[in-house]
Amino acid sequence: MRRSEKRKEEMYLAVELWQESGLSQRAFCQKEGLNYQVFGYWLKKYRQGKNPPRVKPNGFVGLNVDSPSFSEGISIRYPNGVVLTCSEDLDPLKLQALVNL
Repeated sequence: MRRSEKRKEEMYLAVELWQESGLSQRAFCQKEGLNYQVFGYWLKKYRQGKNPPRVKPNGFVGLNVDSPSFSEGISIRYPNGVVLTCSEDLDPLKLQALVNL
């Protein structure tokens, strides 16, 4: 087994042990002698592996919407604060081009 695969296996086991422990992430890391930031990285990888985003053929990731109506348009909020707002009748290919800018 490659070193990286072994590390992944070890850290995924640590994530599962943490989930069963009832401890906070910090307390678990302190108890087990793990670096908190490293544990957070592997927890994120673990969760992504369990629930990978579904990418549609057009390159978009599926998402659940609270309301079935887009009568007010669509807004995409980026982590940097930029908001992209489009009308509901925007062609999906044009929307994809805007998102990929």
